Amino acid sequence: MVRQGDAPVRRSGGLLRGAAILYSPKAQFLGGLSIFGSAFFLYMSTVVIRWAEGRVSIDPSFFLFARFLMGFAVVSAAVTVRRHRL
Repeated sequence: MVRQGDAPVRRSGGLLRGAAILYSPKAQFLGGLSIFGSAFFLYMSTVVIRWAEGRVSIDPSFFLFARFLMGFAVVSAAVTVRRHRL
């Protein structure tokens, strides 16, 4: 839709009113869930590193690098599957 006066403009799944984009409650819930999930898994990776320190001879920096590499792979796969242009 094209904005005419105060009429909303539909852009990428949300309604644009002025400078704010209004998303559906489902989209807001999923966004919040993804943020809290990210924080939870960051905490869990720290716990796993602490547990593994005494059992394996891998430096914690390698765990951090592996976590970064896996995150990069997941984001790259998601971008590829959704066919977004970088």
